[in-house]
Amino acid sequence: MRVAVTGGIGAGKSEFMRAVKELGIKTYSADEINGKLLCDKKYIEKLSAAFPSAVKCGKVDKAVLREEVFSDDEKRKKLNALAHPEIRRKIEEITGDAVVEVPLLFESGMTDLFDKIIVVTAREDARINRIVSTRNVSEYIAKSIIKNQTTDDERIKQADYVVTNDGTQKELYEQAKDIIGRIF
Repeated sequence: MRVAVTGGIGAGKSEFMRAVKELGIKTYSADEINGKLLCDKKYIEKLSAAFPSAVKCGKVDKAVLREEVFSDDEKRKKLNALAHPEIRRKIEEITGDAVVEVPLLFESGMTDLFDKIIVVTAREDARINRIVSTRNVSEYIAKSIIKNQTTDDERIKQADYVVTNDGTQKELYEQAKDIIGRIF
């Protein structure tokens, strides 16, 4: 069984995934898959052709790329058109019981790859504070990223399970234990 964990940036998906991993379930991350792609020479060449200012000396400057794509919808769509098929291919290779963190699950059209979908939510002000404090971006960029993602309401409509991450880490871990126990 393949299960997706999704939610908006800063909602607490990664912390939820740490709880899942502690429960002994195999975990994967679309962001980690993307990180590996950013070291792949052929993929970097594609990025360089599409975003020349974001690739210097064969390396991707993630800060420059982030600024470009979150300030221009067409560039964001172009990046997603390059990244999503590659990430999808890697997820399709996952076998056995696994939970995969896919932040842009609905935006990427990958819902068909999963048997169950878990959505992690949190208040927007908490998400903005988390993004600014952990990702070294401005509040403006944090709000722009949130604005360009599917809303929690839209995610919840397609979810099999919803996790509300407005409490303590212990409460989040208890929700993970409950949901994962029901699924597996």
